[in-house]
Amino acid sequence: MHPHPGPPLPLPLPACPIFRRRVLAWALGLLACASSLAPTAASPGHDDRRALAAREGGQILPLEVLITQVEARIPGRLLAAEVDDDDGIFVYELRWQLADGRRLEIELDARDGRWLKLKGARLETAFRRSPNATAPAAALGR
Repeated sequence: MHPHPGPPLPLPLPACPIFRRRVLAWALGLLACASSLAPTAASPGHDDRRALAAREGGQILPLEVLITQVEARIPGRLLAAEVDDDDGIFVYELRWQLADGRRLEIELDARDGRWLKLKGARLETAFRRSPNATAPAAALGR
């Protein structure tokens, strides 16, 4: 006879806070993976198909071109990108990570690459300095 009839008791987590954080991070990661596989209520891929047709028709710029333009202005790397139809205008939404770990949200007009939105912490330090901005005044002829 077992000392505890019925369903097994859950295993107690060790008191170590690092272990608890790792277990929590693992569980949240598993939940995120499972939720990304779930179908959405909207018609999946509809914007993507229309955007692909617009790109092939030359109506919008390729994402690669706009990523190169962003890299020239903001050092960092692309984390994720998607295209959305915003009232008939295709918009690229980029999630960008700076070298110091900060993350930015960038929205670009897919037709011409115009910057529509930029969100993130301490934006004034995110951009690359132009060579003229760091040149001494004497070198500029002043």
